[in-house]
Amino acid sequence: PDASLIATAGSDRWARVCQGTDGRRTTPLEGHSGQVLSIAWRSDGLALATGGADKTLRFWDLLYGKQTRSLTSFTKEVSAVSWLGTGDTVASASGDAAVRLNEEALPGAKSFCFALASDPSGALVAAGGEDGVLRIWQTASKKLLREVP
Repeated sequence: PDASLIATAGSDRWARVCQGTDGRRTTPLEGHSGQVLSIAWRSDGLALATGGADKTLRFWDLLYGKQTRSLTSFTKEVSAVSWLGTGDTVASASGDAAVRLNEEALPGAKSFCFALASDPSGALVAAGGEDGVLRIWQTASKKLLREVP
């Protein structure tokens, strides 16, 4: 979040944190049993979320380099993640045609979702997928605001 560190997701089942200046690895994050497909910083830079082909969303504390939580309610891969502010909520898109806030599915997703982003405040989440429709949700109300073909 401040350009001093870079987080990477890998097909080798690892996520890693590296120095932004020289690429030196600082924190290896092991826990996924399949490819790590997505990664996102919490805005304070103290935590990461990762999504994987192993159908899990994992939360990581960077002060200790440890996994703090794993969500396993997905039936297919977690393809994209975005942390909402500094709280405990992560938005995710997945192959099971769902966009979730942690484990709660938002209404309206209809196909494999592979792209997701949130605004800096975490008030809005947008996701797209195989059906070619961009959907935008308000996170507080969990309401689908708009569908853009």
